[in-house]
Amino acid sequence: PFSYNLAWPYTMLFISNSFRINLDSIFSILPIIIGILSLIIFWLIIKKIFKELNIANISSLILVLSPPYLYFFSTNNSFSLIFLISLLAIYLASFKNNLTLIISFLLAPLVSFYSIIASIFFGILLLVYLIIFNREKIKWYFVYIILNSSIIYFIITNILSKYGYPEMLKFDFLNILFNFSYRSLLSDFGGKIGLSIFSIFLLFIGIYILWQQNKYKYFLVYIGIFIMAILAIYFDFILFYLSIVIALIGSFGLIKIIERKWESDFIKTLSIFIIISGLVFSGLSFINELSSSEPTNIQLQALNFLKTKSSLGDTIFGYYKHGTLFNFIDRKNLMDSNIFYSNNPVKRFNDFQEIMNSNNPDYVISLLD
Repeated sequence: PFSYNLAWPYTMLFISNSFRINLDSIFSILPIIIGILSLIIFWLIIKKIFKELNIANISSLILVLSPPYLYFFSTNNSFSLIFLISLLAIYLASFKNNLTLIISFLLAPLVSFYSIIASIFFGILLLVYLIIFNREKIKWYFVYIILNSSIIYFIITNILSKYGYPEMLKFDFLNILFNFSYRSLLSDFGGKIGLSIFSIFLLFIGIYILWQQNKYKYFLVYIGIFIMAILAIYFDFILFYLSIVIALIGSFGLIKIIERKWESDFIKTLSIFIIISGLVFSGLSFINELSSSEPTNIQLQALNFLKTKSSLGDTIFGYYKHGTLFNFIDRKNLMDSNIFYSNNPVKRFNDFQEIMNSNNPDYVISLLD
């Protein structure tokens, strides 16, 4: 059953049918358009809140060069639209009149249709934003809570009433639970999406400057950065929200370096050049990594070989994390990453391990049969 969120494919189908554009073009163009709109709204938010063009420009530059931005707006995924809705909701909430605030709180719950986990996380971020920048409007936050909770309740009860509870998954539990690694947070150290080391450097400078100016005013933000860094290890989409905060605070760090009086103009220019070059290099190197990510040309050749050696309706035996690749060539898979509500996922996984590791050929053949 289609128990996962269908809002993203429905959105692409709606756009395709409305504008008479084929889906292949939608897959390529839509993330880029959403990325440009998201960047514009981000710039408007920073400009409106801080009233300084330099902060808006530099923070936008840091953001657009960040690996999370480049990843989410150059690949086809539902989170690109989630980020656009999130930024638009925050932008509307930044106005003082109640009408735009109501529209913001009516818009924000739409995230739940694309991802319940992302919706819950964004709800927390929205609350933190209101506490720091728009505290007098926090009473309207309950409108968002009621609407969002109602949508989540509808989605979950609809699935449970149709299909009941999914089978408890026991495999790969330890890998998920003990996956703490600094490499997953830093793109320069091989993280799948990750953050730039140079942006982290600017973040620490920015935090130091804000701490010197306001002490505990942004204490919630500092705690939030630490919590988001931990959660981002398990939920990739959080890296984008984290990169937004880093871009903003990092802009204070870069501006301070630019405005600070140095004993040597040469050292100052060289330092600024190294930092900006580092940001650009991190972005370019990530684009290079992204272009060579799966499916690789070798994998596509292997899939084409499998397609020629099999018939429509055949099942391809393979590891579950590669299952969707077999769907790509119109073949069934043993299992894939969309595990919930599949038939006997734990037994299938255990049988897969038995087949791969057993020394008894008769037993292996019986399992394959």
